[in-house]
Amino acid sequence: MAKLIDRYNTPSHFRWNSEKTYYNLEKTIFTSAFIIRKLIDCKKVSDEVEFYRFDKLLKYKSAKKFDNIHKWIDDKSYEWGKHAKVSLCARYICNSLIHSLIFGFSFQNDKVYSFFIASDKDKDSFLLEIPLNLWVNYMTYVGEDDIEFLEVKCDKNNSLVFKKKRKTLISDI
Repeated sequence: MAKLIDRYNTPSHFRWNSEKTYYNLEKTIFTSAFIIRKLIDCKKVSDEVEFYRFDKLLKYKSAKKFDNIHKWIDDKSYEWGKHAKVSLCARYICNSLIHSLIFGFSFQNDKVYSFFIASDKDKDSFLLEIPLNLWVNYMTYVGEDDIEFLEVKCDKNNSLVFKKKRKTLISDI
C-alpha cells in the first residue's frame, strides 16, 4: 500500500486526473488504517506496531462546532496560527482515521505533504496534521513486522494477556 501512495502522489497524477488521485490516496490511507487496526485487534502484529509513536504531529485547536453537514476545513475552522506538537500512538491514529468526520490534504510542491483528521469524538476540540511520509513509514514498518517472541498469561481476572516482541530487522537498526 505504501507503494500505491508513492505511485499516485505525484504532480503528474494530479494534473492528469486530480479527483481520481484524491480518491486513490484517501482510499489507500483509510484502507491501511482499517487493516492495521484489525491486525492489532487480532494480535497478529507485535506490540511495537500497536504502540509505535508518531512524534511531532501538529494539533490545531478547533475554532467552531462541526456536524455531519458542516464538516469542511477552511480558514475559520481552526486556530491555524496556534498549534501544539504532540506524540501519539499508532492505534490512536488508526482509530482517528476509522472514526474520522473531518479529513483533508495539505499540499507542497504539487503533491500531498500531509493529511488532516478529526474523529467524530474530537471534531469540536482539535484537528491533527499527519505528514504523509510518516504514515508511509509506519505502513512499511507494519509490513516488515515479524513476531519473534509470544507470551500468553492470565491476569487476575482470568483474561488472557498477550506480549508479542518484534523480531529485530536490519531496517530497525
